[in-house]
Amino acid sequence: MSLKQILICLLCTTMPLAGFAQKRTKKSTTKTRQTNVTPEYTGPSAQVLMQEYRFTEAIARLDTEIAEARKKNLSTTSLEAQLQRAHIGKSMLEATERVVFIDSISIGRENFLEAFRLSRNTGKILLSALIPSEMRQQISGTLGATFYINELGDRTFFSKTDSTGQMRLHTSYRHGNAWSQAEPLSGISTEASTGDADYPFVLADGVTLYYAAQGDESIGGYDIFVTRYNSDTRRFVKPENIGMPFNSPYNDYLYIIDETTGIGWFVSDRYQPADSVCIYSFIPNESREVYDIDASTELSVRQAALLRPFSQSQGSAEALAKVRQRLEALQDEGSENAPALSRFIINDEKVYTSLSQFRDPSARLIASQVVETKKKLNDNERALEESRRQYHAKPTPQLRSTILSLESENEKLHRTIATLEKNMRQAELRAQ
Repeated sequence: MSLKQILICLLCTTMPLAGFAQKRTKKSTTKTRQTNVTPEYTGPSAQVLMQEYRFTEAIARLDTEIAEARKKNLSTTSLEAQLQRAHIGKSMLEATERVVFIDSISIGRENFLEAFRLSRNTGKILLSALIPSEMRQQISGTLGATFYINELGDRTFFSKTDSTGQMRLHTSYRHGNAWSQAEPLSGISTEASTGDADYPFVLADGVTLYYAAQGDESIGGYDIFVTRYNSDTRRFVKPENIGMPFNSPYNDYLYIIDETTGIGWFVSDRYQPADSVCIYSFIPNESREVYDIDASTELSVRQAALLRPFSQSQGSAEALAKVRQRLEALQDEGSENAPALSRFIINDEKVYTSLSQFRDPSARLIASQVVETKKKLNDNERALEESRRQYHAKPTPQLRSTILSLESENEKLHRTIATLEKNMRQAELRAQ
């Protein structure tokens, strides 16, 4: 065999082996690449997990997403903000308060104040668009959604923009027929904070303030907070988030406790269409009691915090029937947002709640005149509020004339009440 024939034979025997080796190498490389691919996550998003109150799972998911974003040199700002809210939610869930709910009602966002039936001693809550003109003159800046007037009608709490454009809580006092300039609330609106504050409500003690705010300590948009005024420091103490079931990843707004009837209310847009809110009524606790949460109770606690199903958060049928009777009685007496009529301040240490407590007959007679004048003022203020509401919807010259007339008459009634109360106090103190 010649040398040329030998070389051809060798070439023929090695070519198939070389081709086979090359295919094996490609196949092996492909297998290696597939084993390094991370399986794609197909479970619920962190946002969905939070809406279902599965905060521990949401935290784990967000930790993974943040780690992956950092590997790719992507921004993690929004993920870290969401992680902070998930941690807040986890802490809230573990301290969910036991609350007995009475009822819930869905209502249009613009008309939600019409659903409240409050006793006279609770004070008055109005839309900011309906505040009296003499008060509006003392306020610069954009107003928040609602404002609160105490039961005596001499102090109001509301939200308005500050010099930075942020919504801050303010207060104003009535002096005779005029209102003072708006003042920021010390300890809340005078310190740097993030997010807007709105929807204030003050208990009858005059020191406990509830309001809604959105910021670093909120789990959703607006959360409900509580603070108290410290008379020694003349400041409100650091606000606290009131937690679940009142707060949620959604917006939770106005929180009210009517101490006369023993009924509480709060407003939320959870599970609602864009133009509606839900008003929940409940029985306030004298002291806070929380659920015990562990692996066996976590689901039931989560349902209680979610208020789903709502029926599980309601009390016995007998207890609910008694509460609803109180609500019906309140509606029957027509005592919607109005100042107390039968409360007579004699001095800093003495307050009467009925005419029978007066020792001096002349003071008692003047006190009865105070009651009648306040009733007239109360009727006028309701008529004025309704006229303003109608004028806000459709301005007319007739409504404007009615509003001006009622405002003028109410100013006279305020002056009359102030004079009568002064004479009443003097007469009663002389008899002691």
